[in-house]
Amino acid sequence: MKIGIDLDECLAEFIFGFLNYYNNKYKTDFEFKDFKHYDLWKTIGGNRESAVKEVYDFYDTSHFKNLPVIFLSRTSINELKKDNGLFVITSRQNDFIEKTDYWINQNFPNKFSDIIFTGEWNNNGPKTKKSDICDRLEIDMFIEDNLDNALSCAKESRKVLLLDKPWNQNGSLPRGVNRVYNWNEILENYYKLKK
Repeated sequence: MKIGIDLDECLAEFIFGFLNYYNNKYKTDFEFKDFKHYDLWKTIGGNRESAVKEVYDFYDTSHFKNLPVIFLSRTSINELKKDNGLFVITSRQNDFIEKTDYWINQNFPNKFSDIIFTGEWNNNGPKTKKSDICDRLEIDMFIEDNLDNALSCAKESRKVLLLDKPWNQNGSLPRGVNRVYNWNEILENYYKLKK
């Protein structure tokens, strides 16, 4: 089986690290639960350009280098790796390939067949849809926290697991997309699919 996994908020606690950086820099008190949208500027203010600049600045800090791993993801990835091809499919900018590879190799060494960057947040350069990547790689199961990406990746031949977050509460889920609350539930869904 081929399994695609989003990086931020599925493997890495990006918002947690970003908030440590941002709140410290601006003396604000934003919390994880405040993010009803993954578009950062809809919570912290400003616009897309200013939010992207903050993320670029964040990538140059120890807050980014030391992003925590999502609870239970490490042991779950070890389990999934036994019988499957695993692929990270991330919306991160191409500018951060080296830093992202470093973080993944520190936290999930030798677990992924490939790490694919969609470039969704690129200031310039190509952008690719996660659904196109899932189709090209023939992904059987995809783990994601962004509702729009989950919906676009869902199809009859692909199971999508939507990891519950404050920003993905709007809208009903179609058949083929299951909401999960932690990595234990991701594994439970995997075992059902594997039968």
